[in-house]
Amino acid sequence: YKIGAAAAKAVYGTDTVYIDAFGGSAAERGIDAEKGTFILSAGSFPGFSGVLPIYMADRYFDRVESLTMLSENNEESSYGAVYDLVMSSVDGFGKGGYMYSDGDIIKCTDTVSEYECFEEACGFADYINDETIGAAEYIGASSARWLNVQSTQEQSDVIMKITMDYLRSGSEEALDKAVREAVGTRVCTENLYKIACDMTGEKNGKTKRCYCVFEFPDSYCIGAHMIAEIIAQTLAKKICKGVVWAYRFLEPMRTMYSLHKSGLAKT
Repeated sequence: YKIGAAAAKAVYGTDTVYIDAFGGSAAERGIDAEKGTFILSAGSFPGFSGVLPIYMADRYFDRVESLTMLSENNEESSYGAVYDLVMSSVDGFGKGGYMYSDGDIIKCTDTVSEYECFEEACGFADYINDETIGAAEYIGASSARWLNVQSTQEQSDVIMKITMDYLRSGSEEALDKAVREAVGTRVCTENLYKIACDMTGEKNGKTKRCYCVFEFPDSYCIGAHMIAEIIAQTLAKKICKGVVWAYRFLEPMRTMYSLHKSGLAKT
């Protein structure tokens, strides 16, 4: 968010493909799509989090009814990661307390208090976002949710306070200071990044549920793997000028196979 579309403009009028590990809606709004080729949201989330449900829908379902994504991030975060997390809510990439339902964004009427494979979580916070909405629409899901899994209440409270303080003051200087303090005081005993997709629908006329959970040493390794896979697939096929998000660019089967071969994840 600090860089925005500024770096992307460096490739205007060239044959260079611009790949952004985050990017998202804010970067897309600032890019002239006719002046180059741009692949955005190419990290862990957004990125892998969009490829996973499309892969599952293609492989396990004839029709998808519902989609629930879960993400737990308990690791030492960089300045950029914390800054992007705050600004993604401010800018509108995601919206807390809402979900996708039949083409609309509606307020959640229920609260999730527990979930399989996340038994030690202290809470779950709905955060519907542009990527999850896009993936749901692409696979034809009637409903979709994104749940931020809260490892500690303190972690959630700090991000919420920074976000609300910035919304009230609008001070970039105060935001910068608060983010640096949050990074400096964050002490993590064991890094962990988990992402899951819970999907329901039909296969061969029968109701089906598929639940996949991936556990990584941290979010940076999957982000790096996604970037490498995008580079490989970019070099392997002809792509048109314009802006595309990673989950719509990557071939789901090839991407998941390369991740399996890498041995990065426990599943």
